[in-house]
This record gives sequence, structure tokens and C-alpha cells, in this order.
Amino acid sequence: MLLLLDENASDRPFVARLRDAGHNVETSVTRLGVGAADAAIVAAALEMRRTVVTRDCDDLRTLYSEPGARIGPAWLCGGAQ
Repeated sequence: MLLLLDENASDRPFVARLRDAGHNVETSVTRLGVGAADAAIVAAALEMRRTVVTRDCDDLRTLYSEPGARIGPAWLCGGAQ
């Protein structure tokens, strides 16, 4: 699966496990730099056709609920461990 990990989900052990499992992983930090806005991350995921992985579900829910929001990439989220 093509994944784009948000900054809060891109710790090295997690990235390594995903890659070991055969996923094609890119991080928002590598692609966009530290502190990239959520809207920029979603735009990059759309451009690259990647699924967003994040621990901060509320930010993405807000982006998708805004008036005029496009159907975007799939996204996976989960609470902090």
C-alpha cells in the first residue's frame, strides 16, 4: 500500500515495521518539511495517490467536513500508544 505518514505517526520503528511488511512509505516530514499544514499533507497524498496515516484524527475529520471539501485520499488514524 502507498502510505503518507503524518509527522505525528512517523516514528522510525513504526516506519520500519510498515516497510518490512511491504508497504511503500513516505513521511510528510521528508516530503513537505517539519510542521506541514494538514491541508498540505492531504494535497500531497492526493497528488501521490497515497493513504494518509495519522494519530491526530480530529484534524483530518475537520478537513473533510469543511464546506466544499473534495473526496480525498483514504486515511487511517489511531490514538497515541
